[in-house]
Amino acid sequence: LYTTAYFKTHTVMEFDETGAPHQVVMLENKHDGKVVAINKDADNVIAKELSRPPSSYNTLEEVKGEHPEVLFYKVPREVGSVYFYFKSYLKDKQRILGFD
Repeated sequence: LYTTAYFKTHTVMEFDETGAPHQVVMLENKHDGKVVAINKDADNVIAKELSRPPSSYNTLEEVKGEHPEVLFYKVPREVGSVYFYFKSYLKDKQRILGFD
């Protein structure tokens, strides 16, 4: 049994030390406001309720400071591709978010 989830995408550009741009996203469920997050303890993906609405954050620094586990890099499968995957913003190990 499959269900469809609809997400609101919050996006910001981040530039690394070489000046290369990276798209950083937060995925918010349109129905309940929970966001996709990495649970580091169980090493899985969860729906997390934040203490305030995602749209109330004004800067990437705010989210990085309070909830880095809800941030993902949007990475193209290859240069110029319309296909992409999400890579966790957490630096402790690589985690890729996949969808069926």
